[in-house]
Amino acid sequence: MNNRILTIGIAVLLIFVGLSGCSDNSDYKKKIVGTWESATLLNQKTTTFNSNGTGFDDDGPFEWKIKDGQLILYWPNKDNTIIYDYEFLNTEDRGEILILTNTDTKQPDDYRKII
Repeated sequence: MNNRILTIGIAVLLIFVGLSGCSDNSDYKKKIVGTWESATLLNQKTTTFNSNGTGFDDDGPFEWKIKDGQLILYWPNKDNTIIYDYEFLNTEDRGEILILTNTDTKQPDDYRKII
């Protein structure tokens, strides 16, 4: 009896942990969908993330996904992939901000959500 309860308890715990990881990714995926405008003079461009994992910016159409806590962008027409660390901020004066930091160059850039 005790072994059965222990087995069921472990199974429930594993399911809970697995599902909690999925909800975090889906929350960030929902949050990133939309059109973002660069908020710095360094890199002025507009980037759009669609809910189906596609998007476009000044460099052309791309595919995107969130994996292991990072945002991965792939431009098929250039066979180019860039990986970003990302952070969301909410400010009173500028609205929602997305900070992307290129994992190779360590260069951060921030974007303001416009749509």
